[in-house]
Amino acid sequence: MTQPVTDNCLRCNEPLYHEFQLHFLWQFKRDLFKVLCNSCQKILENTKLDRDKYTIQCQLCHHLLDDSAEADLLTKVYDYQNLKICHDCQFWLKIYSLDTLRNEVIFAYEPIIRETIHAFKSNGDILKGYLFKHSLQKIHRSNRQYQWIVLPSSAESLQSRQFHATGLLLDIAEIPYICPFDYIGDGKKQALKNREERLLMSQPFQVNQENIKEDKLLIFDDIYTTGTTLLYAKKALTESFPNKKIKSVTLARGI
Repeated sequence: MTQPVTDNCLRCNEPLYHEFQLHFLWQFKRDLFKVLCNSCQKILENTKLDRDKYTIQCQLCHHLLDDSAEADLLTKVYDYQNLKICHDCQFWLKIYSLDTLRNEVIFAYEPIIRETIHAFKSNGDILKGYLFKHSLQKIHRSNRQYQWIVLPSSAESLQSRQFHATGLLLDIAEIPYICPFDYIGDGKKQALKNREERLLMSQPFQVNQENIKEDKLLIFDDIYTTGTTLLYAKKALTESFPNKKIKSVTLARGI
């Protein structure tokens, strides 16, 4: 998708002062222009989970943890085979393997990420998707050998939103993808389900095998909360393709 050239920061609306350079013309790359002011760009960069500010993370799903005595159930650190893991992953290890639970996450679910995703998905502010373009492209460069996959939306979600959220994020980042699933779930949006409903949901996906071409598959989703949806997708793919390597990446790790 063609990136817009905006005169104002897409987050705080402060004026942007683009430093036009001659090589912009040679390369014909509109995405060399900024969409965030320097201050908002710094805030965005500081929410990336590879930064030192987030020192304690689940080594499987990257949930932020607390090793203090005051930690609650969901942020407490659990030890498993020399790994520090979260409460949810400890629960899922009764069902899934370590490799199945591993998930790469780009951002912590800080306010800037939460407000951007909400504006993008719930308010239809499509331009907000460009805040994540370069981060997604960086992840894609290190995973080019994988066939990227998105999860299907329910008919109700597509009708109300009028676009496929994760698919559009990848379109903006110019990352090719497929959706090899048929949705067979209850149609209720994940954001409207409480924690117990998420954990107890039944398999919402059925695999359509015609689109699978590669031996390595990468599932991309926007927010990892309990992991239920993503794990069901991995389970469905593994059952259909037991010899393929399957991994996952999510834009943010919810709390």
